[in-house]
Formats: sequence, structure tokens, C-alpha cells
Amino acid sequence: MSLAAGKKAGLTFLLYMDTEGGSIFDVLTVYVNGASVWVKDSTSTVTMKVWQTITVDLSAYAGQSVTVKFEFDTVDSLYNSTEGVYLDDVTIYNNC
Repeated sequence: MSLAAGKKAGLTFLLYMDTEGGSIFDVLTVYVNGASVWVKDSTSTVTMKVWQTITVDLSAYAGQSVTVKFEFDTVDSLYNSTEGVYLDDVTIYNNC
């Protein structure tokens, strides 16, 4: 998707995680054009087992064509019997 230059741009998505809650294991990362823009880690406020809206500022990509990738890594083979990660209503916006 191409984002207009000089406009506010962002990504929003609904997230449900039923995984290990710490920052080391079961890591969800959002990439834009190959760069990490959001990570479920110790600095993010992700509550397990509830739907929540995540918003990522993409203003740094204004005037560019963007590709978004979601990547989930369990990191290890322990405690992986939970439901995992669900995403819904993924939206890229570019306001006037």
C-alpha cells in the first residue's frame, strides 16, 4: 500500500494472545518494509486472553509504499499448548 506524503499514517489491529506472557518467549513482531515497528515484549502492554486494539504509528513511512508482516515465534518448545495468537480487523490508515 502506498502512503501519501505529509499525512498521518498508522496501522491498527485487534490482537488476542493466549501464550506465555513474558518478554522472552512467544514473541509477536510487526514489520513494515522489513523493519520491526512493534514487538510483544516487556515494554508493550499486552494483556493475555482478551481482545485489544494495537495502534502503530507509520508516519515515518509517509510517501512510501509499505508491506506489513506479522511474525510469531515461540522461541522454545515448552508451554506451547495454548491457543496462540489471533489477529483481526487489520487496517492501514492514511488521514488527510
